[in-house]
Amino acid sequence: MLGAWLSCCCRSRGRTLLLLCFVSVTVFVFQVKQAELFGQASFRNPSFGDHLLRRAVPETTTNATSVIPTTSQVELRACDGDLSYFIQKGFSLPVLLLAHRRAERLLETLRSLAGVRGFSVNDILVSQDGSDEEVAKVVDSMNISRISHDAKPPVNSGWRSAALRIARHYRWSIDAAFKHFNHTPGIIIVEDDLRFSPDFLEYFQAAAPVLDCDSTLWIVSAWNDNGFDHLVREPKGLLRTQFMPGLGWLMLRRLWKELQPNWPNVDERRREAKMCNWDHWLRSPQQHQGRSVLYPQVPRVFHHGSIGTFMSLGLHEQYFQHIFYNQDSKITWQRPTVDSPWLDLAVSAARLEQYEDRIVWQLRSAETPRSMPALVKALASGTASVLAIWINVNPEDVKTRSGAKQGFSSVAKFFGLWHEGQRALYRGLHEFWWGKKHVFLLNLHPK
Repeated sequence: MLGAWLSCCCRSRGRTLLLLCFVSVTVFVFQVKQAELFGQASFRNPSFGDHLLRRAVPETTTNATSVIPTTSQVELRACDGDLSYFIQKGFSLPVLLLAHRRAERLLETLRSLAGVRGFSVNDILVSQDGSDEEVAKVVDSMNISRISHDAKPPVNSGWRSAALRIARHYRWSIDAAFKHFNHTPGIIIVEDDLRFSPDFLEYFQAAAPVLDCDSTLWIVSAWNDNGFDHLVREPKGLLRTQFMPGLGWLMLRRLWKELQPNWPNVDERRREAKMCNWDHWLRSPQQHQGRSVLYPQVPRVFHHGSIGTFMSLGLHEQYFQHIFYNQDSKITWQRPTVDSPWLDLAVSAARLEQYEDRIVWQLRSAETPRSMPALVKALASGTASVLAIWINVNPEDVKTRSGAKQGFSSVAKFFGLWHEGQRALYRGLHEFWWGKKHVFLLNLHPK
């Protein structure tokens, strides 16, 4: 009960409630006794093999500076490439929307998309899985192009059958979309249960060209798994993760040529059950090959579907209802043009060198709590600072001999993060805001 209360307390908007967390410090320490907090000496822990964070060891703590290096504050020129050329010429990336049989949800989604700056009915294609008449009426009433996929039932049943059907629909739809929009170097993929920020399309137009410049990036997403209202602050902050978020993302034509031959469930009898889900498959090391996804700190989509194939009301209330997505129409993005071929400043800062330089410099001046009381006190203070929290905890929950689960979920409950430690993770780092505290949660666990 107390553990659940602590999670609720720390998810709350009211920062004053943090003071009450002092009462629960002892309980939390027992919950995460395997997640010992480390000081700066832990940078030298031999089990910590991340080259980036080992670079962050300051030579001295007294002379540390909080000045972010100029390399992360400079507009960079767009690189040569098909994406950059396409966008500089003034063309728009088209949208592929996948739907099944939720006509009311689809209508809400299309109305939201129609309110996005830069929207054009000529740049959207709806792929319908099956032949639901109400879904077809919704799409046709808005004069939007529609294609229908013959949803043949797979051999298997249950959740695997649903995953197979969805994966097949995705594969067929992406193939069809690149034929329909035969000149585009990429398509933005969304589903029928999203709301969109006013700058949703502008964000992709601005961010996409960085994929021509940085081979360590392979996808741009509009979603932040940890984009909860109490954890985000910077409307144009961009982050990296090796965990594919989905829910509004850019598929490149050249990437599709790489992925399409091995897309899951082409032959269901030869696929492992755990790889039936297309998104799980994309998250596997064999697919991402160490490449990262670029995503916004403040999401550009909101998931409004509380019932679905892999969605329940309880899951939605826990992980989707409190997502804060941008609704400020004043926020704009600079897209490169022929006359001004420069990346937006926020996009420039997301390139690998600039991104890692920024992290290193911020860690040099970070406050590092070495105990639970010190951590809670730091989080409760109203002063602005960078907070580096070092933990050593398995990102996956494991059962102890007593049957209890230990792992990242205990830490996640405290901060109000996703219980799955790989979500929004970048080389062992979770980055978020807690009031005025810019928090770097760094995991030393070998996994």
